[in-house]
Order: sequence, then C-alpha cells, then structure tokens
Amino acid sequence: MNKFVLFLAAAVVLPLALASQTVEELKVMKANADIRQLMNMTGAGKLGPQMKDQVAQMVMRAAFEAAGSQELDEASKKVVDAYTGKIIGKYLSDDNINALLDEAVPVYKKYLSSKEVNEILEFYISPTGRKMLETMPSIMKEYMSIVMEKQKGWGKSIKDDTAEMQKELKAIADKKTSKETK
Repeated sequence: MNKFVLFLAAAVVLPLALASQTVEELKVMKANADIRQLMNMTGAGKLGPQMKDQVAQMVMRAAFEAAGSQELDEASKKVVDAYTGKIIGKYLSDDNINALLDEAVPVYKKYLSSKEVNEILEFYISPTGRKMLETMPSIMKEYMSIVMEKQKGWGKSIKDDTAEMQKELKAIADKKTSKETK
C-alpha cells in the first residue's frame, strides 16, 4: 500500500512540478520577446546596421589616412571594400548581432518589470506612441544641433578654465617643493 501511495503521489506531483517549470520558462520567453519587441520599436534593435555603418566609416577613415588623401583610386577602393566586408563578416554577422542584442535583455530586466515593459509597448503601439517614435529622430537631430552650437562656445571657456586650474595646481606643487627643499 505504501508503494502505491508513493507511486500515486509521484504520478501527480511530478507532472505538476514539470508543468510549473514549463510555465515559468514560458513567462521568461515571453518577457524576453517583449523586451526584444520594445528594442525593435525604439530603434535599439537596429544595432547591426548602425554598427556596420560605423565600421565602414572607420575603415574608410583608415584608408584615407593611409592614402594621405580623401580620394582613392579603383584598386584602393577594391581593397577597402574587401576589408570592410571581411571585418563586418567576422565581427558583425547576424548571429553576433543577435547575441549582442540578447545580452541587452538582462539589462532591460534589471530596470524594467514585465508589467512596465508591456505598458511601454502599449504606449508605443498607441497613436501618440507611434507619433513619438516617428518624430523622435527629428526632435533629437534638431536638439543636438542646438547642443553642438552651445558646445562651440564652451570650448574656449573650458580651455581657459582648465588652464587656470593648471596654474593653481602648479603653484601648489611649487609651494610644496619649496617647503620640502628648505
């Protein structure tokens, strides 16, 4: 009788335990998929094309530097194209980009609950949210041009302030040195 009760208990409890694990796994999978959807909606999922563009620009800058010119002949262009393809293929394959995006999921989970992710998704799916997604690049472009203009004026001021700081630090160091030599 005891063996039968144990068998019956195992037959009931084991499937329930496995089912609850499966439910948890499904919740994790859904949460991960929701975050990837959010990343795609907000542009974070476009990491691959952005990185590929940056690498192509880096390779081109290196080529111009090596050539000592902003113009390349046909043979040089073929070499640049070959190396650009090689580097992108080696480091920025779709699998590598997806792996990088997968690494972002835990970061999102650290700061946002599943409920919050879903609420954000609901917002971005709404007409107002879609408008925000559509207009944000233009807003940021215009705003960044304002910031860049302001920073131009800061450059000389920051340089002057750091020069003044360096003079003060040198004076302190000189005083310290003169006291030590006495």
